[in-house]
Amino acid sequence: CASVYGAAASMPIGEDCPPQPVSVFAASKLAGEIYCRAYHSAHKLETVSLRYFTVYGPRQNGVAEGALVPTLIDTLRRHRRPLIAADGRMAQDFLYVEDAVHATLAAAVAPGAAGRAINVGSGQAASALEVLDILKRLLRSDAVPRLIRRPTEALSPMTARTTLAAQLLGCTPRVSLVSGLERAAQFFVDAEQVDEHVLAEVGSHEERADV
Repeated sequence: CASVYGAAASMPIGEDCPPQPVSVFAASKLAGEIYCRAYHSAHKLETVSLRYFTVYGPRQNGVAEGALVPTLIDTLRRHRRPLIAADGRMAQDFLYVEDAVHATLAAAVAPGAAGRAINVGSGQAASALEVLDILKRLLRSDAVPRLIRRPTEALSPMTARTTLAAQLLGCTPRVSLVSGLERAAQFFVDAEQVDEHVLAEVGSHEERADV
């Protein structure tokens, strides 16, 4: 999990960046990585630690997981005013779930991945306000966000360096942010049995196409 990096000093974050977990959750993820490396070293057990950045997509539970994308979609569908943390312009690395699954499956068979920690991200930065803007256009909403103070510790800006994933796993992100958000929004729209053409067209064909 990318939370092991904590507040990284520079972007994009490479796997050589020293881990600096700032929460118990992040510390537990780093501990898991250390055990994996130890078992690989001591017992030749093939382990791979994947450091996922902000994964989103269909079937994600925004309420249970506190996830931004499904929470915003649900809020806009209910014609409510979105709540965005005051640091909403801070950029995060959003990765569509299909690309995350692709990297996970590749890590299970990649010969050079054993014993390594590998970033799984898009390599592109987007803020919460940028994500909201795309979703507003997709869902034909004119909702004005309300900026609030984050009740817990603020997130640090995070963008993944994905060179190692490309080299060892043969994986590069294929789904653009616009296309991924469109798929996520369409899933929730379809789940509510709403007309399948409710989404607006956003961006050019090149922006929306999988790369």
